[in-house]
Order: sequence, then structure tokens, then C-alpha cells
Amino acid sequence: MRNQSASRGFKPFYLATLAITGMFALVISSQAQLLVNDNWSGGSRANPVPPTYADNNGVSVTGTEADGNPESAWFASNSASLTVAGSGDLRAAVPASSLSLYTYFTQPTTPISLTAAGQEVVLTMKFTPNGVIAANSSQAFNAALVLTPNGNRNTADGGVQNANYANGYAMFMNMSASLANGNSFQLKKWALTTSGALLGTSANWATALGNGGTAGNTGYSVGTEYTFTMDLTLTASGLQINNSMTGGSVNNTGSMTVSYLDTSVTPGSGGVSFDTFDLRPGGSATGASQLDINQFEVNLIPEPSTLALVAAGLGLMVGMIRRRR
Repeated sequence: MRNQSASRGFKPFYLATLAITGMFALVISSQAQLLVNDNWSGGSRANPVPPTYADNNGVSVTGTEADGNPESAWFASNSASLTVAGSGDLRAAVPASSLSLYTYFTQPTTPISLTAAGQEVVLTMKFTPNGVIAANSSQAFNAALVLTPNGNRNTADGGVQNANYANGYAMFMNMSASLANGNSFQLKKWALTTSGALLGTSANWATALGNGGTAGNTGYSVGTEYTFTMDLTLTASGLQINNSMTGGSVNNTGSMTVSYLDTSVTPGSGGVSFDTFDLRPGGSATGASQLDINQFEVNLIPEPSTLALVAAGLGLMVGMIRRRR
């Protein structure tokens, strides 16, 4: 009789355990949405082609490419300078003059929008420089995370269109074997209220927010992979920005970081949106003659309330199990 009773009690316990396992899976899946995961293993930088641009709608993945990854199309100011050299290698042959490499990483009119406290976007780019110049004092390795206004996206290779990139953020960096600029890893914010060049005019980014690199420290080494991260989280107090460069012995420690809380951007102000990443090396004489981008990812992390609802469900389920036992 005791065995039968135990058997009868085991079934609801077993079902509840399955339910908890499923809810844990939901917690894990809701912690982050990998909206873009591109290593160019499919051999093309043009997928998905405009007018789609990306395999996500700014919230979730809507499809994948032939290699099974959600991707976004990449463009260049000079078509011949940006090619897929192999899996894990989007190769930029940097000319003597500047080169823009950019992607619209969401579909049109559906940017990643941070509107509630706790929402976070993390952009990660792994790259390997070659032909790195020994030393130069220029901020000539720059990257921007912005929202491109409707109607200003390109549908083919060419220079980035002038537009008002309000609430955009950029990193102005020094690319050389030895860091030689007093602001070698400098965070800036778009300073115009009108249209302007995205990264072609440094004065458009006159609002300096912080620096994480030290002149005289070790810079970039040929053939070494580096990871560049832009991490932005909307909080009740403002937009917390934590950007980093890691790899090798960069900045002597293998890491450069810069952080800033932008109190002008809050949930009450409407938050902030992004859909475009632009990388602009200033030329082979002021940086590297070749950049091999190995991986590009964009992650969206939801607000904590989403996770709190799941956690509450878990707590309720545990309580039910205890009462049944």
C-alpha cells in the first residue's frame, strides 16, 4: 500500500518537475535574444539583401541564412575593399584614404529600442588587424552605434548618408602598435541637432564622455584577435554605457574600458533606439592596412520584469509541490 501511495504522489511531482524544467528553459531563453550572429561562413556579406537588411525585427529573429545564422548585410564605401575571404573572415583592405564598413542590423523601421529600465543591447565585434603602423597620434579607428533615420539607408555599397544621428554614440580610437593619442579609447556623443556626416567629421561628435586608453601603452599587434564591445543599458537614472576593447596586451593590461551614465536618456524621455553600426578606419597610414572581422554579434537583453514574471511562476510551482508532498 505504501508503494502505491508513493506511486500516486510521484506523478504530480513528476509533472511539476517537468513544468519547472520548462520554466527554467524559458528563463534562459528570455535572458538574451541573439539578433545577429555573423561569421560569414555562408560566403557572402550581402545577405539578407535590401529591403530586408537583417534577419530580425529589433525584438526577435525572423529568419536565418543558409548557414543557419541570423545575419545582417554589410556595406562599404568602396566595394572592392570589403570581401569575404573565408569563414570567419570579413576582410577589409584599408586604402590610403578612409574606408567605411557598416551594417543596418535590424529591418527598416524596427530598430532595437531601449524604453524600459533594465533593457540592454550588447554589440560585439571580434577582429584581427594586420599591417599595423608603429605609431601615430590620430584618432583614426572609429566606430559608431546610431539610429539611421527613415529614408537614409543605402541599398548598395557607397558612403554612409549624411543624416541627423541624434542620441548616437561613437568610439574614437587610436590604432597603432603603441598608443600615441591622449584619448586612445574615447567615448563621444553626437553633438548636432541637424544632418551631418556620420564619422567623416569629428566635430559632429564634439561631446566627449570619457576615455579608457593611455598614451604610451601597448597598442595593437599584427595577427592578434581583439574583441570590441559596446554595452548600453537603460536604467531609471539614465543610459549606462560600458564599452571595452580586449585582447593581446592592449593598453598594457589586455583591456581598455570606458563607462559613462548619460542622464539625458531615461525611460521617461522615451529611451533610445539603434539600428546601425559603422566602422571607419582612417587609412592605412594611420592604422592598419587590413582588418579581418571574425565575428559580429548583436544581443538584446530584456527588462528584468520579464524575468521576474518567470521567477514568480517558478516560486508558485515550488509551493504547489511542497503542498502536494
